[in-house]
Amino acid sequence: MQLYFGAVPATQKRWPGRLRSAGQGVSRSLKTREAAMSDLQLIRNCAPTLAGMKVGSLFNVMEKEEAQVNFWLERWNALLNGKGVHVRCLKYTGSAALMYVYRMEALDEQLSQPAVQALMRQMNYPAGGSVRQIDHLAAHLKNHSEFPHEIGLFLGYPLEDVWGFMCKKGRDYKCSGCWKVYGDAEKAKACFAKYRRCTNHFVKHYKNGVTLCQLTV
Repeated sequence: MQLYFGAVPATQKRWPGRLRSAGQGVSRSLKTREAAMSDLQLIRNCAPTLAGMKVGSLFNVMEKEEAQVNFWLERWNALLNGKGVHVRCLKYTGSAALMYVYRMEALDEQLSQPAVQALMRQMNYPAGGSVRQIDHLAAHLKNHSEFPHEIGLFLGYPLEDVWGFMCKKGRDYKCSGCWKVYGDAEKAKACFAKYRRCTNHFVKHYKNGVTLCQLTV
């Protein structure tokens, strides 16, 4: 084997570039697969929101690097904002990010209901619109160990069920699915079934090549 301590022969000079190109190709391939897996995670947890059936959804992204969390936020917002869907990190622990995927118009409508506004005031939420109230929710998650169960209002849960959960501390519910039900159980069961069908439909089509953006209505 020859060892070169001087100038590299011309025939050898091409290889580093080829190796870099191969490395870049592998890196791009890994990024593409990583994006596909993360998009699938979002779809599995948020399909009813993407379909316009639900105000909002929550899911955790396991990431140790905050820069990577910001990467997903930028990617998903770039893809989905044009469809009326927004993504926000409500809490980052250093190993996981709690992502909130929501439809702003639907959230505005949900939080503007008089009975909902009354409960929000009781929970010391500020007036001034949904964005300020999301800010308050995020601050609570960051600064308090007690989970804010009024978060169900940000997900589109019926007020009766959110209030029932808070009053009964999660006990004595009629049925459970996406949430614990204290009001109309049959209506809730039908809603849960609709959400399951939607999720199965979205996952199936995504695996068949339909993109996240194409699936979102």
